[in-house]
Amino acid sequence: MKKRWMTYVACLLCILGLFSLQLYFQAESKEGILDLSDESLNQIQLLTPITEFEPSKLIIANDTSSEFTHTFEHEQVLLSFDSSNQVVQITSLNPEVKTSKGISIGDSLVDVIDQYGEVYEKKDEEPYIQKVSYRDKQIELTFYLTNDIVEEMKLYVTQ
Repeated sequence: MKKRWMTYVACLLCILGLFSLQLYFQAESKEGILDLSDESLNQIQLLTPITEFEPSKLIIANDTSSEFTHTFEHEQVLLSFDSSNQVVQITSLNPEVKTSKGISIGDSLVDVIDQYGEVYEKKDEEPYIQKVSYRDKQIELTFYLTNDIVEEMKLYVTQ
């Protein structure tokens, strides 16, 4: 009788151990699901060198931020460059600009979640503005929403 009871306990512990491992690996895999390395706004990707843009199409933006070396307007987006002259931030308020997954200004939060998934960070920025961010190891894609409608999109390097 004692052996049988110990066998049941051992089986129960094995089942609990396997279940715990399954939960652990599911949590690990969720972190790695989102890869933003190919993400773009208006088909422009981060870390693109300034030399890839036609100079006549780069319009100096009125950016007083000292965080970037240069900020230009280019085909409906703001491009911010670092000291090595690579794009480190792309910002858009224009409904014609799309992410690589087709999200644009005017789309709903439901549309964003359908395309990018449910692993995101959501913060209230101001009383009526929500910030929804998707992040991988080096890149963040942020949507600013009012009443669950995208009003601004920002793609930037986090490191």
